[in-house]
Amino acid sequence: MKSSSGNLLPSIFDDLLLEVTKLFENNKTIREKWQNRFEHILIDEYQDTNHIQYRLVKALVNQDRNICVVGDDWQSIYSWRGADFYEYFKL
Repeated sequence: MKSSSGNLLPSIFDDLLLEVTKLFENNKTIREKWQNRFEHILIDEYQDTNHIQYRLVKALVNQDRNICVVGDDWQSIYSWRGADFYEYFKL
């Protein structure tokens, strides 16, 4: 199965992340609806977060910034798909 960009199935997930992230970043009403839905956000294995996932989390965190991330740079295994442990320090 190919995505609209012509790439194989794994890119569909990437496209989904990108489109949802752009929706949250560009539509304040939808972003706030989802921000208000979660009182706290907890992310495990954060060391495997790539830049688009970081942007999605940043868009979801509300003004209270009730977020907890857990990760171990020694266990980072997804650098080949853009995971960057240094995203850890940007939140």
